[in-house]
Amino acid sequence: MINKFRAIFLFPGVILLMSLLLPGETAAFKDSAGSFDSIPKKSGTGIHPAVKPLLQAYSGYIDSIANGWIYWKDKSKMPFHNEANEKLNPSKLSKKEYEKYLNAISPAQMVVFDYPYLKPISDPPKNFDPGRARNSDFMKKVYGGSEGEVRKRLKKVVWLRKKVNKVLLVNGENGAAASLQKISDELDKLPKKFMKYLDNPAGTFVWRPIAGTKRLSAHSFAIAIDINVNQSHYWRSSSPDKSGHYKFKNRIPFEIVEIFERNGWIWGGRWYHYDTMHFEYRPEVVKRFLIDR
Repeated sequence: MINKFRAIFLFPGVILLMSLLLPGETAAFKDSAGSFDSIPKKSGTGIHPAVKPLLQAYSGYIDSIANGWIYWKDKSKMPFHNEANEKLNPSKLSKKEYEKYLNAISPAQMVVFDYPYLKPISDPPKNFDPGRARNSDFMKKVYGGSEGEVRKRLKKVVWLRKKVNKVLLVNGENGAAASLQKISDELDKLPKKFMKYLDNPAGTFVWRPIAGTKRLSAHSFAIAIDINVNQSHYWRSSSPDKSGHYKFKNRIPFEIVEIFERNGWIWGGRWYHYDTMHFEYRPEVVKRFLIDR
């Protein structure tokens, strides 16, 4: 299936390359040094490249995005932009500056980096964390504004019915639980050699901040799952080299990553600040890829 995917999008190569360079189509790019920028290119239509994926991924919740505001169907609104933050280049930021940058993420920035959807696993450049940036106020509008509100939205997902048969609690809003159940059923069909990565999931719903920060984890909204901890790598458990670079480590097979990504989930192994057991439901990130292509 992956070969078929590559054939579709690599042919004809010249036309694809031209399409990727059209104004307003790509908000993040790598240069020859492996750096990237978070400043969206201007579109001739004036439409920010994050508008369409957010509207498509959250059509049941967002009424419109216009004049720098997100208008929700419950008649409330929130800022779409943080212009000062959007002008920063994450690849140029120090560790402290980058944490400050993540603390000020706007809804527009949640899809600003090109996620390497279904691409081979590779070592990400410094501070390239596509999808790791989240705006908590946005997530609260969709999945619940408090631990109690999220709990009311939880649905049961039976993880690998045939091989594990463990009940997990996942947010039912926006199709998250249904999507994970579909993923689970597909993973259940993989050969036995893959089970060591899947047979002991670490959990889904825990209302908590991300380790070392005050930002809410995707687990707080019950839209994330950590698969087997014993087979994972986490950047905070590693030490940087003399230049301050964290060397990428991973055991999770691409076959598992592919199933999650095809169903609207992103993988923490795509991040410079890697968390290879972590998958989270971020349909807007995948929508961005599909729209741009």
